Amino acid sequence: MAYLVPSAISRMESYLIALETCDLLNLQIRPDLALEAITKDSDNTHEHRHEQVHLQRGMGKNYERLEFIGDCFLKMATSISIYCRAPHNDEYEYLVRRMTLICNKNLFETAIAKELYKYIRSEGFSRRNWYPQGIKLLEGKGHKKGEEENHKHQLGDKTIADVCEALIGAALLSYSNNGSMDMAVRAVTAFVSHIDHTASHWADYYKIYNKPTYQLAPATAVQSNLALQIEQKMGYRFKYP
Repeated sequence: MAYLVPSAISRMESYLIALETCDLLNLQIRPDLALEAITKDSDNTHEHRHEQVHLQRGMGKNYERLEFIGDCFLKMATSISIYCRAPHNDEYEYLVRRMTLICNKNLFETAIAKELYKYIRSEGFSRRNWYPQGIKLLEGKGHKKGEEENHKHQLGDKTIADVCEALIGAALLSYSNNGSMDMAVRAVTAFVSHIDHTASHWADYYKIYNKPTYQLAPATAVQSNLALQIEQKMGYRFKYP
């Protein structure tokens, strides 16, 4: 049983670090999903369908799945927010403003400002190298290294941005049982850190949206006829033809 203690302590520490990450961002995320979102188990975790390089075994799921989900939600949430704030703008303006929010550079800079890189897990448990923090190792492997050196890791800019998206995905899936997307919306706001997305609840999108004049204008005969044809084929009636 004593041999299991180091691995159990290491796993508990990883969960606690994941929860600290949530506290840092003021998010309430399931511990298992939070840990998955901050787990990088190889040098090329972000390279899908490639053989993993320097795979760290025993770390559990990595952030890939959650990063895909978070990336999709990030694009949707920022698109809705930008349109609701300025429904009269053209498509090019929407594209440029959204690009500013969702680009890896913006996510990376926000993560650096919050020191998110300190919480990313990139090294698997090794019983041979494990030693409790706060106690100086006098003999054995690694005793010549300082404590600072033992706890350093190298992370690419894209990896840090991917973890941001993974945490958005984790925030979304944490409440999938009741269909709430409020926590994911809050996560998007935390990471984009921009005036174009300040919502903390899904309902906030409705609050900031004002119907544009072209939507409220009376429909022409051509528009009404086209809407009627679509209704006959699709079974959907447009409120604003």
